[in-house]
Amino acid sequence: MRSIGGHRVVLTARTLKEALDIIPRFKERGVQVVLVDGNLSSGDLSGLNGKMIVEAIRSQVPEVKTIGTSASGYVAGVDKNYDPWNDSPEDLVKLVTDL
Repeated sequence: MRSIGGHRVVLTARTLKEALDIIPRFKERGVQVVLVDGNLSSGDLSGLNGKMIVEAIRSQVPEVKTIGTSASGYVAGVDKNYDPWNDSPEDLVKLVTDL
């Protein structure tokens, strides 16, 4: 199991389908905060993947906080956004800790 800044990474997904399929496991794994990529489909930069994931999280486990990350620096519907081009890794750790 990986750890980042004292926080454990307990689940990962590489595709939209994988991301949607693991949401029901959040409670059993103790997930409190999710880092949501806005674009999981190859060639798609619309951010719709992230929006769909966040909507599914909100409907299934509304207590879980979300942080969006995307090439555009914005994912719709998340609690906070992390811009990988302008924010540092330490900024991401702080966002996770603060949520």
